[in-house]
Amino acid sequence: MADKALVVVPDEAPEPTEADPDDLCKVYVGQLTPHANETHLQAFFRPYGVIRHIWIARRPPGFAFVTYLKAQAAKRAVEAVADMDEPIILGQTIKCELGGDRSSAAPTGGKRKRVRTKKGESFKAKKARKLAASI
Repeated sequence: MADKALVVVPDEAPEPTEADPDDLCKVYVGQLTPHANETHLQAFFRPYGVIRHIWIARRPPGFAFVTYLKAQAAKRAVEAVADMDEPIILGQTIKCELGGDRSSAAPTGGKRKRVRTKKGESFKAKKARKLAASI
């Protein structure tokens, strides 16, 4: 009789590693030359971790987002670029920061400041003035 091999199958398969949220994994790359493509960015940023996606702006050109699988890789990439004297892609010095970091971006939302035609005029006074002018 031939020997039979016993195969043991675990009850639970190991879970695949889940990716971190996109905001924490994105790296903003600014001041790119319009000639930069995905291959150039991948070659520059691959040593810092597994890249999930690269998006390059074309209209207007000059910036891109590199999305890593893990937030730690994105952080490593930003720190490494910050430590470089002149990080260069295709002869152009680039700027690099975490994509989820909105501290340097322009404030979004919030209350808009109302522009009035007359100094110190309230909304009610302006409305009354416009109403009186239309009669």
